[in-house]
Amino acid sequence: MISYEQGREKPDPQLILKACADLGADPRATLMVGDNPVRDGGAAACGLRTYILPAEHRAGERGLADVRRLVM
Repeated sequence: MISYEQGREKPDPQLILKACADLGADPRATLMVGDNPVRDGGAAACGLRTYILPAEHRAGERGLADVRRLVM
């Protein structure tokens, strides 16, 4: 889903809830991975677990290995 096609943008909770509905995912059992606490924080307001990656510019995985460990 592309947010502008929905007429909404993050952190609008309705955008997050629609994405979950489209995927058939329960928001309470869904993990949102982002890199901006303000824009991606809307997911937390909808009941999603939210993991914010480090904001500093650095090479490598930026914490994605941690995300893989969380979901496996």
